Amino acid sequence: MSEGSREISCRPARSSDTLAVQEFLRSIWDGEDYVPGVWEEWLTSKTGLLVVAEFNQRTAGLGRLRDLGWGEWWLEGLRVAPQLQGHGIASHIHEYLLDRWLETDGIVLRLGTHARRQAVRHLCERTGFQHIARLGDLHAHAREGEHSFHRADRLQLPEAESSREGIKASPFCNRLMNLDWAWACLRRERIGEGSRNSFWSWRGLEGWVILHQPAQDIREDILLQAYDAPDRYAPEFFSEIRALTHQLGKPGVRLFTQMDLAQNAFWIEAGWELDPEEDLLIFERRR
Repeated sequence: MSEGSREISCRPARSSDTLAVQEFLRSIWDGEDYVPGVWEEWLTSKTGLLVVAEFNQRTAGLGRLRDLGWGEWWLEGLRVAPQLQGHGIASHIHEYLLDRWLETDGIVLRLGTHARRQAVRHLCERTGFQHIARLGDLHAHAREGEHSFHRADRLQLPEAESSREGIKASPFCNRLMNLDWAWACLRRERIGEGSRNSFWSWRGLEGWVILHQPAQDIREDILLQAYDAPDRYAPEFFSEIRALTHQLGKPGVRLFTQMDLAQNAFWIEAGWELDPEEDLLIFERRR
């Protein structure tokens, strides 16, 4: 451990940290960071551990360990005050939360980071994480028109995919579901968790989608959490999702999917666009 890192300490976050944290978060991601909007929720959450780092007794960073259930955990919100970067604070927070996870009975710990964040990638590799996916960020505007989606209440999955044993057996768990900036194994139990999640079948379960609808802001796009689309009908399927989005009263729909698929030409035909600046890397560490 370097001399600088001995001046760093981590502890559970408190309400009294709010002003200091919100102050340095204003200058991260050009003021568009999502963490200020969820800070109060994270402080009171029973499903995660929110911590702050102190550097020379000054609030310097934060991070969160989140329990997704069924043996899956997620690391999120790793932030360091811009003026204090370069002192090993991010590494200290990451390792502190990793140690806390190792004290649980969790099976897998994942995190996501933008592909351009080389420092985080190196940190993951140094601490035993493996790169399991690269995701492209796709977006489409809602459009008027007919579609073949119908609200459904059940998705059939093999038992092996939905069990803790299934999580142990497969590094990809066959399919990852986007839980709004956290990725976990697709499970029946996660579909319909709250009124904002919904399952829609397409042409009698020839295809399906799971959508997450923002509860408060009608201007916010729908998040496509998971899907299964027939290859030969992919342009129709994803074009009709835009019509479903219009029916639901939202301006657009967003999807993260494997980068090799995200670069397929059919997205253009279906009216979707790939953001070249927003590809994400998913890392995981297993027992």
